[in-house]
Amino acid sequence: MQITRRELTRAMACLPLALAGTSRAQASFPSRAVRIILPFAPGGAGDMVARVLAERLTDLWKQPVIIENKAGASGIVATQAVQVAPPDGYVVTLASFQHAVNPFLVAKLPYDSLKDFTPISQVSNTQLILVANPSLPVRNVRELIAYAKQNPGKLNYASAGNGSSTQLAAALLSSMAGIEMVQVAYKGSGPALLGMMSNEANLGFDGLISALPQIRAGKLKALAMAGSKRSPQLPDVPTVAESGVPGFDTGSWLGIIGPANMPADVVNKWQHDVASVLAQPAVRDRYLEGGIDPVGSTPAEFTRFLQSEMTRWADVIAKAGIKPT
Repeated sequence: MQITRRELTRAMACLPLALAGTSRAQASFPSRAVRIILPFAPGGAGDMVARVLAERLTDLWKQPVIIENKAGASGIVATQAVQVAPPDGYVVTLASFQHAVNPFLVAKLPYDSLKDFTPISQVSNTQLILVANPSLPVRNVRELIAYAKQNPGKLNYASAGNGSSTQLAAALLSSMAGIEMVQVAYKGSGPALLGMMSNEANLGFDGLISALPQIRAGKLKALAMAGSKRSPQLPDVPTVAESGVPGFDTGSWLGIIGPANMPADVVNKWQHDVASVLAQPAVRDRYLEGGIDPVGSTPAEFTRFLQSEMTRWADVIAKAGIKPT
């Protein structure tokens, strides 16, 4: 079918109106309160990241950005609340590392981690640190490994829940170091820290930003950084890889995810404004002080990142012998 010159002229004349409609849609969002549902409890690193982001988006949008904590069930409760929400951008989640690993750890996951959601932007990467109750008679990872081998089955570690980055970091360490540790699963990072401080759990991994105040107060002791480099905040604390487990390198991340089929203009509005907030010097400084690297990726970049994380951890989980439940 051929298009006449008159039809082409008419279509071109309508184009500015269509673009203006898109601009109006972007400008009109949000026109009411927005909810960010968190899959973890208050008090941890992820909660802090979310609240700083929400505060700045509230200032930018002139609309309330409300944080709602829905911890438990490996993040599934919060994620399902977003899955069934209208895809208009007013309900999203700050998905964590668990979103990528749940397909391999939960036998009957009630959603598809990719197809049932709209990836919007990766917000951050977080440094993890291995900490212990001061009463545990070890000062570093080498001594921890020796102690674990001398006392099989007596060490337990706190995690932020099944499938959390802290649980898998400990499982990875156990596998690579050839030691045995028993998990004590909590509903989030904050409760896990309390468990270690009360010696309900001997040790565990946690985000640097939430563990650092407890280390400085003497309530926990730092054993090693989980990533590939030391932290400027704790330059004398070596990495796990430096401490007798070569190749060990893990961390955590957070990203904004909405329901499937969100309008492109709303997705782009979210991503643009999240990236804008993360670029603010005060926000960057606040995050970096706690070992959190701001990201602000595009939806396409975040989608590729999610796919790569799922591939990576499927292999780690299989090698560690962790079975879905």
